[in-house]
Amino acid sequence: MKQPGARQPVDETAGPVERAGFLATMKAVLWAFAGIRKRSDYGRDARSLDPRAVIAAGVLGGIVFVLTLVMIVRLVVGA
Repeated sequence: MKQPGARQPVDETAGPVERAGFLATMKAVLWAFAGIRKRSDYGRDARSLDPRAVIAAGVLGGIVFVLTLVMIVRLVVGA
């Protein structure tokens, strides 16, 4: 039975978390767009990715995706 205010055990093996760079963030976001992600990769990303960088990468990826679709449609339609 848990007592109020009881401390949770700390994972001693985790060590300091190294922040992921821009390319690692973009890779994680692109895999998320595809819906393909390993559970171990998800756990690593949850510890290392900065939420602001993920949002920025998601917005950037969404803009690139939409612009690519617009270009494809214009090429097919010939407008």
